[in-house]
Amino acid sequence: MKVAVVGLGYFGVHYVRISRDLPEAELVAVCDVFKDRVDNMVAKHPELKGYTDIDELLEHKGLEAVILITHASSHYELAKKVLAAKKHLLIEKPLTTDAREAVHLTELAKTSRVTCLVGHTFLYNNGVRKTKQMLKSGGFGDLLYMHATRTNLGPVRDDVNAAWDLAPHDISIFQYLTDKVPSWVCAVGSTPLASEGNSPKEPQEEPMAPRRTMESQSHRAQQSNGKAEPQEDVVFITMGYEDTKMVSHIHVSWANPKKVRELTLVGTGMRVVFDDMDITAHVKVYRTPVQMGPTIPQPTSGNLGRLRGNSASGMEALMTNSKSLDGSLEAFISESLSVGDTYFPAVQHSEPLKEQVLEFLRCAADSRQPRSDARFGADVVRVLEAIQESVKAKGVRVPVASHESLLCDDIPLVDLKANYKRIKGEVAEAMMEVVENTQFVLGPQVKKFEDNFAHWCGTKHCIGVNSGTDALLLAMKFFGIGPGDEVITQANTFVATVVGISNCGAIPVLVDHDEFFMIDVSKIEAKITPKTKAILPVHLYGHMADMDAILGIAEKHNLKVIEDSSQAHGALYKGKRAGSMGDCSCFSFYPGQNLGAYGDGGAIVTNNDDLATQIQWWRSWGAKEQYHHEIKGGNSCLDTIQAVVLDCKLKYIDEWNGQRRELAKSYTAKLADVGDLVLPKTASETSPVWHLYVVRTMQRDALLNFLHEEGVGAGIHYPIPIHELGAYAEEMKEYAGQLPETSDNASKLLSLPMYPELTEAQVDRVVELCKQFFGSTARV
Repeated sequence: MKVAVVGLGYFGVHYVRISRDLPEAELVAVCDVFKDRVDNMVAKHPELKGYTDIDELLEHKGLEAVILITHASSHYELAKKVLAAKKHLLIEKPLTTDAREAVHLTELAKTSRVTCLVGHTFLYNNGVRKTKQMLKSGGFGDLLYMHATRTNLGPVRDDVNAAWDLAPHDISIFQYLTDKVPSWVCAVGSTPLASEGNSPKEPQEEPMAPRRTMESQSHRAQQSNGKAEPQEDVVFITMGYEDTKMVSHIHVSWANPKKVRELTLVGTGMRVVFDDMDITAHVKVYRTPVQMGPTIPQPTSGNLGRLRGNSASGMEALMTNSKSLDGSLEAFISESLSVGDTYFPAVQHSEPLKEQVLEFLRCAADSRQPRSDARFGADVVRVLEAIQESVKAKGVRVPVASHESLLCDDIPLVDLKANYKRIKGEVAEAMMEVVENTQFVLGPQVKKFEDNFAHWCGTKHCIGVNSGTDALLLAMKFFGIGPGDEVITQANTFVATVVGISNCGAIPVLVDHDEFFMIDVSKIEAKITPKTKAILPVHLYGHMADMDAILGIAEKHNLKVIEDSSQAHGALYKGKRAGSMGDCSCFSFYPGQNLGAYGDGGAIVTNNDDLATQIQWWRSWGAKEQYHHEIKGGNSCLDTIQAVVLDCKLKYIDEWNGQRRELAKSYTAKLADVGDLVLPKTASETSPVWHLYVVRTMQRDALLNFLHEEGVGAGIHYPIPIHELGAYAEEMKEYAGQLPETSDNASKLLSLPMYPELTEAQVDRVVELCKQFFGSTARV
């Protein structure tokens, strides 16, 4: 069978050696993104063809099978290409870094009708095979308990924690031995190696294709203040199984100085220990339970046979030869533990990696699946994902998602539950601290979040209020904007933008949008009158308006600039964050925003000391301090509970925004030339955070209905322009026909699913459905 090896790192070269040695394989090609690796391998083995692009490799004439050994973060995209090309696939564990993607690959392997082996090498270890034989033997009895220890001094990694690095081995062994997948897990971890002298090392393998790093889905390296937070070096895992009281435990660690690979099975009839590091006795069998008993006589040539014989007769012999116990401390100390009969079954030595490749080739030749097929690999990923969630939630019990639930193709427009699961332990602990301390209104955590958010935005002050709408209202009020004044803003925005203006008694003056859906700066000056007091640009969909032009116009006409940054937490304009350039900026923390609370909330950020002071007083009934009411104020406070939620999320927002950017790139690449879709553009010198991914199509409503029928939660933002809404239609009659871009596009804009936890498999499904829709000539 003609085979290619993809990935020429540490393990890749071993697969090359094995593939060249086995008569069942004909190694014809190698592939790696690093050309020097390819060149070195081809120089050593001139009969091989070298590639640096997997698409070119898959076109290699006669190629039948691919062995893929790259970073797990690249597995999904690469495996998808191989399976779609109908090539047999051996892929190193874990199958993917995301359970839903793993399930998707399982289905793809099934429909492509090829063999897929996931490299859980210990399943091809003769010691593990022998352990399963003992488990299935009549003498073992009922399985009561399983325990595994896997430790090694490093390597410390920053892309995954010790559980993702080490536990897949033991999870797969347990799964192989019992034919069961855990139904729930509890896991706790610690970072004892996280110190000045133990900085994370780079992982050994490089990805074949760039992709977002692992914590996606739940286990990506987290970012805080620009530094990677250390991954857990030590993890303790408990796993439970449906319809049984049995539990299993796994201890994995990079901190232990001794390399341990040991597994213990406890049954009603015997115990079995698999010790991979003991080359003289890989498997040890204890035929009777451990119990306190009499002193064990030293074995001699005369009684050795009896000790290794029948359990009952062996114990009887021990009892006969033992001395009587008198209950004294001396007697207790002098006694031994009776271990009953022990023996060491013969285990034939072999190279598991070679056995694994041989199994793959034979299965591919016979059109059958191996013991560690794609479904087996996906089951392990499901457990790993639950373990990661439990670790992040500080040990809470987490159910393992079922294969069937992950097969569900429903994709929400935004998945708040998925985001919550990533931080629920941390956020629950912070919320409970508020409950315990009972400082529910303007507790110290509010000030802490305000300071952190202001620093993150690049401003001096942040004042938390109860909504983004109140933030806009208060900004207007304390800039002295009131009845008869005019504020220029754009027409294609959420109604809250203009409500903040009109509720002050001021008049919203609407301007059309540009090609990026931001306020058209070329049309602003024509709208300025003696009544104009401010310009209110909206950083819509997570993009940024042309702030240099806006600030220039404002300075020329002595106007305030109030940024509506509700959809642009962290967006950049020439390296400056949204909210840091105007006289002030207003944010919404509505749950669906990039930085969203678990209720409503908002904030004003500014460098204006007087503005900050006035709003701080006003939000607490005008009180400078309790009962000292200096102005006629109101009540608009950010709840302490919401403040701690936001502060927890703030540590991850840059990472999550980065994931949104990667998803937007993926949409843009894959939706190019699909139907009449017009994809969103990004203005130069800006870096959007993709609160929404909005496309245009003449068939918007039909496509929306089609996606909904297929379980995809697409949406519309916003179907009716401001000047056509019932609340404003009468007073804004003058705008009829004057805002052509806004009016024309309102019926064409469609928002596709967008949130950090969206997977590549889900993006692919959305893209495929769009292609299906536009591929039907019957649609009009």
